[in-house]
Amino acid sequence: MQTKLTTLGLGHNCISVVEGLENQGLLEDLWLNGNRVESYEALAGLAHTTSLETLYLEHNPIAQDFQYRMRVPQACASLTQLDATTINRSVR
Repeated sequence: MQTKLTTLGLGHNCISVVEGLENQGLLEDLWLNGNRVESYEALAGLAHTTSLETLYLEHNPIAQDFQYRMRVPQACASLTQLDATTINRSVR
């Protein structure tokens, strides 16, 4: 029986760029808390993760940005939760 990766915990690993997840089509939860992600460009690798629902980026420099909760879901359209907060995609 083959195991499918659905949750990946990489918290506190000094990661500054998210890449190489293009072939993880079943990845639903990604824990990147406590790393060194500073820019939205560093999240470009998330654009092709169509099954990713939950992303933890708290305690990264990027999480201090005023537009963080708005821009991260734009980088990954499949997200339903960012950190411990449900994403509200209602039309304004």
